[in-house]
Amino acid sequence: MLIGFKQSLADPCLYTYAKRGIILLLYVDDMAAAAKYNPELNWFYSQLSTRFNTKDLGEIRKILGVRVTRNRQDRELFIDQEQYLRTVLDRLGFTDTPYKRKDTPINGYDCLQPAIPEDQRLNVTDYQQAVGSIMYGMVFTRPDIAFAIGKLSQYLKKPVEHHGTGLKGLL
Repeated sequence: MLIGFKQSLADPCLYTYAKRGIILLLYVDDMAAAAKYNPELNWFYSQLSTRFNTKDLGEIRKILGVRVTRNRQDRELFIDQEQYLRTVLDRLGFTDTPYKRKDTPINGYDCLQPAIPEDQRLNVTDYQQAVGSIMYGMVFTRPDIAFAIGKLSQYLKKPVEHHGTGLKGLL
């Protein structure tokens, strides 16, 4: 327990201070704190700065590679990993590919079958790294691609050309 905070049983990085209505997310050296009232946050930061050398970066704009955008007037909050995902796409050779919005992340998933001897093999490491990189984005901000990543992940051991085609379609 840290100055009255209690760790969540559901997420070890989440701490709450019920009496003051403060919610704290802590991961290694990244931290985000939220409260309904600013005086509560000011109290928390003053307590924290008495024990640690701290730096107030102001309103949250990015945490753990996730961009946070707020529209206070409409009371909206948006998160995205555009920078991370663009870096992954660049690394995978999709630098100059125009973005095309799709209603369905992957088409023809029912055609994704295990490899047969006649299939053209893919580089296992490249396929695994591509799927894993996109999976990281899925976990944080893109749950809409979970099914597609799940299907493509079934073939991590022996990926073949039609698995690569499905992955390229997702990318």
